[in-house]
Amino acid sequence: CRGDGIIKIEMHFLPDVYVPCEVCHGKRYNRETLEVKYKGKNISEILDMTVEDALEFFENIPKISRKL
Repeated sequence: CRGDGIIKIEMHFLPDVYVPCEVCHGKRYNRETLEVKYKGKNISEILDMTVEDALEFFENIPKISRKL
């Protein structure tokens, strides 16, 4: 998917169909990137957090928690 998170299927004479990428499952990161974990979470899971969840997750890192 090259970071798009979706794959385009050309249907010829019909509108194109877009399906989630089977590798990243629509998360837009390659397998190697998603395997990197911080406190048990990958980059996609961290970026999907609410501000409240992120405050709790990063509570011991003042530079990050101040920005939140």
